[in-house]
Amino acid sequence: MLSIILVAYACVAHGYVLHIGDVTLTPQTTCDTEHKLWFRLGNDKMCIPMTTEYLTNTIHIRHNGIIYSGCDGTCGGGEYIMPETPPDPIVLPTTCEWTQTNPKAYLLSDGNQYFDTKVKVDSTIAMDLTAEIVDGKNARLVGVVGGSCFFDMSINDESEVYFRIGTSTYSSVGNTGTQTTGKHLWEIKNNNSSGSAKYIYQDGKRVGYKGATKCTGTNTILVFHSDHVKVGLNPTENGGMKLYSIKMYNKSGKLLHDYQPVAKGTDICGTVVPTNAMWDFVDKKLYYPAGTGQMGYGVDP
Repeated sequence: MLSIILVAYACVAHGYVLHIGDVTLTPQTTCDTEHKLWFRLGNDKMCIPMTTEYLTNTIHIRHNGIIYSGCDGTCGGGEYIMPETPPDPIVLPTTCEWTQTNPKAYLLSDGNQYFDTKVKVDSTIAMDLTAEIVDGKNARLVGVVGGSCFFDMSINDESEVYFRIGTSTYSSVGNTGTQTTGKHLWEIKNNNSSGSAKYIYQDGKRVGYKGATKCTGTNTILVFHSDHVKVGLNPTENGGMKLYSIKMYNKSGKLLHDYQPVAKGTDICGTVVPTNAMWDFVDKKLYYPAGTGQMGYGVDP
């Protein structure tokens, strides 16, 4: 049986009701550091002051007769509420062999949704990433937030590839000439035994090089997100991108992760995915997006 300490709400979010088990709470629009539960519904940011014990329950937001659900992957029904920060991935059985068989399937971010790979930044990592920039703005393919060890790759609207690896600073490493058109395979390859310096390829053609000091960090590598704010990459102009696949390798070439797009409602080994998400075939985990708005899913014709 849940118990709740009632508080006086100064700025309630009219029309919204939050249900946790049999308990009904009223969200606020004015939030401060004491709030343990934050969520977004469209452009509305709301919060509830509560202790973390309540967050183990399935959460439903009801508005105008529609139920929106935010959960840990075990609840069903409603619409997934995009969390502001990435939730922990859902672990599936190691025997699960589900895979995305359609190479034309993609996840779509408008620049405000992203994933956390949960992979701690390591300058020796290599990567294959298939993506398409869909609106011609600046695009952050991968990156980190905070720390002093980096793994960031972005493209601006002039087809310039920017890279920050290891302890290096952001700088242009080449010009592809085709930034705003088509689907491309980006490869970030190690060019030496230490695994720090990188070659960058687009569709098999080398378009850049970046040398750096080897490092590791506690921050994790993000997809469609980073904290760079210079070299022509305006943080308020994140471009939309289609993401088809990401593979990560160690410096010896061993496959560490194989991230694949998954549509909402897909049954993966008995787990029904509550929102468009990313599946790691190697780790057998589901990764849910974060940010604002909703991550899209589609299949190219």
